[in-house]
Amino acid sequence: YTDENGCSAQAYSEIEVKEVTPLINIPDTSICAGATLILDAETSGIISYSWWPGGQTTAAITIDTSGFGLGSHMFIARGVNQYQCTSADTVFITFKDCTAIDENLPFEVRQIFPNPSHGTINLLIYSTKTTPVKIRFVSIPGEEIRQINDEITKGESIKTYNIKDLSPGLYYILISAEKNQLLMRIIVQ
Repeated sequence: YTDENGCSAQAYSEIEVKEVTPLINIPDTSICAGATLILDAETSGIISYSWWPGGQTTAAITIDTSGFGLGSHMFIARGVNQYQCTSADTVFITFKDCTAIDENLPFEVRQIFPNPSHGTINLLIYSTKTTPVKIRFVSIPGEEIRQINDEITKGESIKTYNIKDLSPGLYYILISAEKNQLLMRIIVQ
């Protein structure tokens, strides 16, 4: 460094590089309604855990359809190492009705367009009946950005949603009706 009088000085600083936080990696899976599943985020080097939803602080949790219902559900495991560095993984668990011949939900999203999107997103939805739904836009870390109460009509329809205020990135759309949920990913540019 040289100041306005032409005097110079040097400074040195030590930098300590901490070890990389291990990655939590839980695979997406499907199970039958009524069955239980253990989600295990145990990872060497992680000293504390937290789960969403639920707030559990153990490395492993047991889940089933009670409180969730049929359909796809998102779970997020976060871990912290000894240096307070964080690792997280999002896992999707689909609970299916394995007793029925027709395992289809009462509604389905047949197409999301455009995806990636710049300002609006369209959902081509087919429903077996008119039903109220909750549409939630969720960030990858699991933060709910927006919730919309809407209604899907019997048959095929297109629902359009304004997403101009969402920052560029990857998001989840969760559509909930009765005890069913559908989960899709969208890209905002």
